Amino acid sequence: MKKLTNSNKIIVFSIFLILLLFVFFIIFIYFYKLNKFEYIQLENVDEHTFRTINKAKNRNLFKINQEIVFIIENEKINLTTRKIYVQNDWIYIVFHSFKNKLNILPKDNVLAKIVIDKISLLNKLFQL
Repeated sequence: MKKLTNSNKIIVFSIFLILLLFVFFIIFIYFYKLNKFEYIQLENVDEHTFRTINKAKNRNLFKINQEIVFIIENEKINLTTRKIYVQNDWIYIVFHSFKNKLNILPKDNVLAKIVIDKISLLNKLFQL
């Protein structure tokens, strides 16, 4: 008789543990956010200013204090925007000082990655 009750406690405890882990897993999936990126080409105008290559097509993507990731020689550099303005159908982006993190010349093209949206993992799973 003792063996039956002893194993029953172990089974109940293991079921409770599995349910608890399942609840934590569901909470993690619900609150974990994925970034949605778009790649853009930027041209260096001067020390802190870049402009988009494809004129004013992506005007609504850019915001002030938004983080943009530059990809230079397989190295990723995060910069935040300070000012955005449109002049002659070109979008100009001025960044906070980055203290010579970028070793590029004027008129060089740079590939950059911009975060457009954050989506929960649960929504992403149900989209598929």
